[in-house]
Amino acid sequence: MQTRLKYLRGKTFWFPKSAYMTREGRPAYDEAIEFLENQKPLPALAGLSVGLCLAAADLASDLGMKSLLGHKGSDDTTVDLRCGRYGKWSGGLWEDICYGIKNAEDIVSELIVDDGIPTRFHRKNVYREGITLVGVGMADHVVHGTVCVIVYAKGFEDFPVSEQHQMHDWVASMQQRTTPCPGCRRDVKAMSGIYVCGRNWHIECCECVDCRQAITQFFPHDGKPYCSDCHKKSFAEVCTGCETPLPANRCKINGIPLCTGCYDREWDSVEKQLASEVRPGSASGRAKTPPQQQKKITVGSPTPPELPQL
Repeated sequence: MQTRLKYLRGKTFWFPKSAYMTREGRPAYDEAIEFLENQKPLPALAGLSVGLCLAAADLASDLGMKSLLGHKGSDDTTVDLRCGRYGKWSGGLWEDICYGIKNAEDIVSELIVDDGIPTRFHRKNVYREGITLVGVGMADHVVHGTVCVIVYAKGFEDFPVSEQHQMHDWVASMQQRTTPCPGCRRDVKAMSGIYVCGRNWHIECCECVDCRQAITQFFPHDGKPYCSDCHKKSFAEVCTGCETPLPANRCKINGIPLCTGCYDREWDSVEKQLASEVRPGSASGRAKTPPQQQKKITVGSPTPPELPQL
């Protein structure tokens, strides 16, 4: 965490060729570092549970395939029901979800920091006393790129592996079952359609609610799909750098409302600054705000872009 803080400017991490806007900025990371320095070591885990991993994989696949968020599956299952398919749990079950991060170390780091969550309940799950087993599932996510689900248990007794695999195959088939297309009402298979606003459509049936033109890339608002032009006309957000309307110009980049041109220029400025900070013989290692950021970007603005919940 301390190494990553050198990339933090205000409330934004400027990594090489990527950026990430936090909700709290440095205070959340300083608090997490202080917590780790004072946290007493916990006993080692007994290991991974096959059943917990399958339960986590079920939710990850469901969320990713259908562009969903949250701890409830599309079949209304919760963590206790999903785990109960694969074994008998005791003592308690807890679940964390992380979106858009692939690296395992970064996932754990974000759960510990728990940026934007006042109760820090993701961190509490990681360091909850009595946890002996965990399960991890990861899948591609239509909107956020990836989704990682972690299940924690104080006690869990796995069913026989053959029974677990049969159940897992059944869950997968149910997740991919046919459902009525909202446009034509004919059946559409889960993997052959397009998920728009939480519902599965035939590609040719999905259309903008304003102009009625067929769309494959949609922008949701109040649960309804819009094409780029109609969304821009009705609900446009502008680029923080040049005030160009978004999302017609690639919408948000990594959660920061910048068009591609402003993003490239902003990163070039930050990259030069980082290079100067590590130059031998530097008079001061204190970070200075990049010039363009002073003129155009107000980091930590009163209404920061909405970021996916962990």
